[in-house]
Amino acid sequence: MFRKILVVEDQQSIGKGLQAILQEKTNANVETSSYCDDAYLKLKAALKTNKAFDLLITDLSFQDDFLKGKIANGEKLIAKVKALQPNLKIVVFSIENNVGKIKRLVNDAGVDAFVAKGRREIDEIGRAMQAIYKDEKYYSKSIKTLLNNSENITEVTKNDILILNLLANGLKQNELPAYFKEHNIPSGSKRTIESKIERLKTILNAQTVPHLINISKNLGLI
Repeated sequence: MFRKILVVEDQQSIGKGLQAILQEKTNANVETSSYCDDAYLKLKAALKTNKAFDLLITDLSFQDDFLKGKIANGEKLIAKVKALQPNLKIVVFSIENNVGKIKRLVNDAGVDAFVAKGRREIDEIGRAMQAIYKDEKYYSKSIKTLLNNSENITEVTKNDILILNLLANGLKQNELPAYFKEHNIPSGSKRTIESKIERLKTILNAQTVPHLINISKNLGLI
């Protein structure tokens, strides 16, 4: 299993907590860093002394600090780390739900796992570590859903996006037919709009209209 792990997290309570749990469960040497620049220097120094880290667990968002670091966020850190140590295994540990950024990290940046912060985050990190140690990828269920939904975007029409925007801007579902009629937009009957909304729920794996709007925002549809 992994022998030397670096956790990069600016919330010290989370970073230290994760460090303690990982050390207990894996017997690995686990270090922490609160800043991306400091994390990069630690990785670089470890390589020079032939004591390289074999796993990086990093958040993506970091609060601005008086140190004014050159590496502003986890995404930039990952890019620099991959150039420095291409074979380093990387787990993103974040609340990020922007599908564009997630896809860049997964498809382009070479991230091995993406664990969403939440109730069972420690268990998920354990499963992620087991998977990537075997050269497999691991994504939290919510991340998988976002990635799967993004593949279905091509099925969403301009008319669908109009409906989503109207709902997101506060118009109620039963008010949509009147809006369509007032603006001479075809296919605006109550039954047709209801059908379109149910279809969108199916395409985007949404349970309710608010859930549908939230997913649409995360996917950049609206």
